[in-house]
Amino acid sequence: MILACKDISKGYGTDIILDKISFNLEEKEKAAVVGVNGAGKTTLFKIITDSISHDDGQLYIPKGTTVGYLEQNIDIRSEKTIYEEMLSVFEPIFKLEEKLRDMENKMSI
Repeated sequence: MILACKDISKGYGTDIILDKISFNLEEKEKAAVVGVNGAGKTTLFKIITDSISHDDGQLYIPKGTTVGYLEQNIDIRSEKTIYEEMLSVFEPIFKLEEKLRDMENKMSI
C-alpha cells in the first residue's frame, strides 16, 4: 500500500469540504479524482502532500514514499520553458551525475 486515507475530514468554519473520506491506493494502481468545482479535490491533494492539515481521520503514507502534487494554476516567473522548469526538479540528480563523471575521469588518469 502506498497511500491510505481513513475517515479524513476537513472544514472551514461551518463549510464541510471533506466528510469522512476513505480509500487505499496500492502499488502500481491508478486512480482518478473527479468532481465538480468546490468538491474538495484540491483540498484532498493538499492534505495528502501535507500542505494543509486535516481536521479528523488518519492518513498513512509509508516511510520512504514521496508524494508530489503539481497545482493546476502555477505562477511561474521564469525565463525557462515549461520543459526546462520540469527538468529543474532533477537538478540535484544532474549535479550528482556530473560529480560522478568527474570522479570517473580522475580515476582513469
